[in-house]
Amino acid sequence: MAEEQDQEEILKRSEQMVELFKQLKGKNFQEIPAPPFTKWLNGTIIDAKRGEIELEFTVRPEMANPTGLLHGGMQCALMDDTIGVTTATLGYPGFLISIDFHVDYLGKVKVGEKVRVKGQIVREGRKSYTPWLKYTILKET
Repeated sequence: MAEEQDQEEILKRSEQMVELFKQLKGKNFQEIPAPPFTKWLNGTIIDAKRGEIELEFTVRPEMANPTGLLHGGMQCALMDDTIGVTTATLGYPGFLISIDFHVDYLGKVKVGEKVRVKGQIVREGRKSYTPWLKYTILKET
């Protein structure tokens, strides 16, 4: 009975978080309550569902390496922050943390270009969660 009640509370919190993110669609994180680093990254909410989030970021000069390309550490930061927002849609109490992170760098992004990061939870276990990320470079046409 207690486990069933806990599950109901989790789903209720999840619905509330997803609804909040949907209301904030199109807004960037500097305009809403968020942790300082998330505000600094300044992503924009594109879409939200339980276990899924899509954010868009504009690459600024302070995010670049000396060649004017998005720094690899910054790419990881964008992805890790997206994982954090994705896990918030699950509705669990407290905060989930990353225990492993692997990146293959297959493209480059210039200052001024936009990047979309879509997070999706592909495995929701009792003690761990497996996110999947799609990282897309948006070229201006």
